[in-house]
Amino acid sequence: MEDPALTGWILDEESYRRTVEWARALRFYFRPTFEGFEVFRRPGGMVVAANHGLFAMEAPSLLLGVWDASGRAIRGLGDRVLYATELQRKILGSTGGVEGTPENAHRLLSRGEICYVCPGGAREALASAKDRYRLFWEGHVNRSDLVEVFGVSINQASTDLNRYLGLAEANMVYDKRARTYVRSSSFSPVFHKPDAGQYLAQLRSLSDGIIAADDGWIGSLPSFACAPTPARGVSPKILRATVTAIKRHEAIEVFYQSMSSPEPVWRWIEPHALVFDGFRWHARAHCPRSSAFKDFVLSRITDTRSSKPADAQSSADSDWEEQVDLQIAPHPALSAGQRKAIELDYGMERGVTTIPVRRALLYYTLKRLGLDTDPAARSPRDQQIVLLNCRDIDIGSKGVIE
Repeated sequence: MEDPALTGWILDEESYRRTVEWARALRFYFRPTFEGFEVFRRPGGMVVAANHGLFAMEAPSLLLGVWDASGRAIRGLGDRVLYATELQRKILGSTGGVEGTPENAHRLLSRGEICYVCPGGAREALASAKDRYRLFWEGHVNRSDLVEVFGVSINQASTDLNRYLGLAEANMVYDKRARTYVRSSSFSPVFHKPDAGQYLAQLRSLSDGIIAADDGWIGSLPSFACAPTPARGVSPKILRATVTAIKRHEAIEVFYQSMSSPEPVWRWIEPHALVFDGFRWHARAHCPRSSAFKDFVLSRITDTRSSKPADAQSSADSDWEEQVDLQIAPHPALSAGQRKAIELDYGMERGVTTIPVRRALLYYTLKRLGLDTDPAARSPRDQQIVLLNCRDIDIGSKGVIE
């Protein structure tokens, strides 16, 4: 008896044409655009590799685009779990799909057909972010991890691990006692580049309550703590109104409590960007009342009401458009060892690092780095860094905050 995995590779043209018309009906909902599809007019076998969207909703559009451009069918190579029963094979076969085996792929390509494959498959589309970096950060991975996260069989998990070993044999070794693969000392990432900044930012987000532990991608959390940041009372309604105005290039009327008035007042602002100064969020906006671009603290906006088209263009905000490069170096009065420590802290090369910043954020950046005062006013151990090009930078006013 023939292996079911090797059946269904001969196309049922009548069923496929019905599938094309079904896909044509969906184009009014998805509204796809096709570019470069004339390549499918060339004869011979082809492989189309793509990222897998949720529930493969991109497949009907691709099927239609290839058919209209070339009159050729596209044969999807699917995960074996999708072909577990005769009914599944029949339904998917009507769309041109076959089980994704090397034998089927070889047969189709030998016949000059077009094969469509998503290397990550649905398992990758639905996978938890926690497992993208498991081997690097957690140091181990085994078959049960793959079974739990991707819902594959034990045999498939073994196959996937063996495939990974084929790509990067030196990345992991099997620990018989622990019954798991462990990261080797010569590990080198193949698919994802680990980023320490992302890892630490995740811990900071967890500490601030921005995300829950289940929503993060760190598998096993280390013990950690962060210096608390006072919560800023930004209303979701106010933030939504501000973001909407930015996207639509609108002016909005806000009830704003400024530092210069005893009571909040209604006023118009024309926001074009959001700004984080290291501690709080602002709306970078044109103020029609003063004919100037200023920063409006979001937590000081207590209500909004009207909106209208904005008059000012963001390109007119010269402080926003201009970039300033800050050249930072260790304080010269520090010892050689202390300077080396500071160089490591700031990722300096040859004792200097350059920090690009918009001029509109210059004051906030200097204040956050402790460079907004005369370095001589503090001890070298407290000051730690100095601004080398301070004479070349017009620091200007201390931030235009309304």
